[in-house]
Amino acid sequence: MRGEDPWVDSHQHGDPIHVDAAAPFNLVDLAADNGVVDAPMHEKIEISALVRHVAVQAIGGLGASSGATPLERSTMVAKLYIPLEDSSATVRYAAVQAVALIGGATTPADKTKIITRLATKLEDKELPVRYATVKAISHLGAGGAKAEKDYAITKLQPALRDSAPTVQMIGHVGIMFVRDVFAKEHIDPLCKFVEQKGEAATRIAGLQHIGMLGTKGTPAIPCVLKTCREKDLDVAGAAMSTLVQMKAYSAMGELKKIQEDKTVPQDLRDGAEQAIDDLTYVRKMEEELEKKKDKK
Repeated sequence: MRGEDPWVDSHQHGDPIHVDAAAPFNLVDLAADNGVVDAPMHEKIEISALVRHVAVQAIGGLGASSGATPLERSTMVAKLYIPLEDSSATVRYAAVQAVALIGGATTPADKTKIITRLATKLEDKELPVRYATVKAISHLGAGGAKAEKDYAITKLQPALRDSAPTVQMIGHVGIMFVRDVFAKEHIDPLCKFVEQKGEAATRIAGLQHIGMLGTKGTPAIPCVLKTCREKDLDVAGAAMSTLVQMKAYSAMGELKKIQEDKTVPQDLRDGAEQAIDDLTYVRKMEEELEKKKDKK
């Protein structure tokens, strides 16, 4: 799924999963945070968070497969509500992703119910879980009809007020993808995170979230370009990488000026040169692809 859906991480399939009805435990038992499961000879085996995490991922993969029926998907999603409340943040994170993975293939009515349930995880104490929840709700809303989109956007509003800057950022990005409208009201807050004189990590995160918009983030190009001249080379480098993600060909002239400016650090000049090379390559690939399409 990588490259096709910005909201759900790819599910890597290894060896085929063989389900044996006579097996001593099933995936739902393994995913539950109840501490132990019954094993043969009446012994008790403790379930580690790692095992629960893997079981949740397996359920997500099975539910999202083309062979699963609508009823099976609905049942699996309902079972995953248990690990959504797991004591381990890693398991909760995996459960959010698995619910979104399966939920994308359910009926509109089921999607609305799933969004309602997932929205409770926007109050999770762990930042990664809240972040994953925003992506999950955005994924479900973006694939729905207008009513589902509007409902998802309503449920995403708390993310814009989250205490963590990155959750706010992904909230703005998510709403734009759900609406399929990339407006300044959501791009400007991302630029503010980039322009603030706070922690470099937050500024870089802002640039990375702008990069997620690709060519649709055009209104942010001036903000990103300005940041390319930052004294903090990590921030400046991230800005140049973001321009490449955005396919900001219009920025190549300004990047050329940075490359030729002998008053700026050599690392910055080298970064500008690399960004120009990358943009040139991307544009060339696009042009060749267009030529192939024309020949057909």
